[in-house]
Amino acid sequence: MKKALTAMILVFALAFCLAACGSSSAAETAAEEETAPEMPEAPITPGEAAVDVGYFTVTVPEGWLGVGEYEIDGNDQYSPAPYSYLIIKGGERAQDQYVKPTLSIYYSPSKSARELLESNMAPVDENTEFEVTVGGKKCPAYHSVMDFSAEGEDPFVMEYDNIFIPATDSSCFRVSMLTYVTSEGDTGISAANEDVIAIMESLKKN
Repeated sequence: MKKALTAMILVFALAFCLAACGSSSAAETAAEEETAPEMPEAPITPGEAAVDVGYFTVTVPEGWLGVGEYEIDGNDQYSPAPYSYLIIKGGERAQDQYVKPTLSIYYSPSKSARELLESNMAPVDENTEFEVTVGGKKCPAYHSVMDFSAEGEDPFVMEYDNIFIPATDSSCFRVSMLTYVTSEGDTGISAANEDVIAIMESLKKN
């Protein structure tokens, strides 16, 4: 995860440099910064607690941290995202999502579990389908292997579990988690983890 974090930092740094190069003057940049909306601090909820995200509710287990996400509208106004949520194992602050095992939860109001799975599977990755039982429901899932290894460098592979839990016949939850990264080994979470299963079983559509 250290390499992934480093890569993310480099991407942000590059984006910042490109934006700076495109500015015509320091005065214009300052004016833009004054009018740019400031993203609110992410709301956090330590476990054990039930959280109403908006479109769904979920229970954050003890020893985990729930983190809300935001969306921005056409008027540059931030509001809590009602369809997505993060839960971090051993988390103490929102930024821990980049360095600690994290579940990403997304609610799709217009796709079935099978439809969302098929639209999410990237052909460039190595994907293996499997099935998980959540609250008595058979849920399609896949394990994804992404190989970022470059010729002449040490191997760098990341692996994910992605579970698709039906909410209705035409809506579902997607629960995604990083299960392995070359530099760190197993992350300690997967579709078979006891806490992960409890989180998935707690998901309820509002």
